[in-house]
Amino acid sequence: MYKEFKQFVYRRLILFIRMWKKLSWYYYLTTHGEIKLIIGAGPTKYKGWFPTDIVTLDVTNENRFKKYFKKKKINKILAEHVLEHLNNDELEVLVQNFYIYSESGVEQKNYSI
Repeated sequence: MYKEFKQFVYRRLILFIRMWKKLSWYYYLTTHGEIKLIIGAGPTKYKGWFPTDIVTLDVTNENRFKKYFKKKKINKILAEHVLEHLNNDELEVLVQNFYIYSESGVEQKNYSI
């Protein structure tokens, strides 16, 4: 019963969570010169860093990167306890996305790990 109730509430709140995260992202972009991301942050927060999770930024989805990083590139990335949750194909996409959308990245899609 508790699990069903929790899922019901989460399904209703997910739209608001996504809207809040998007507004937070736009606020971060306007108030910070450098983009510093925490990937898979959970409750982790550091001053000057933007915390992300799968709802905010799916690191295996290039379309999300295109959406968020078309004007500004990523300067620093912190990923703790994320990589062990991805398979080899997802890790390769993650590395490509980080490489392409980082400040020193080049539009080159044949990079592999």
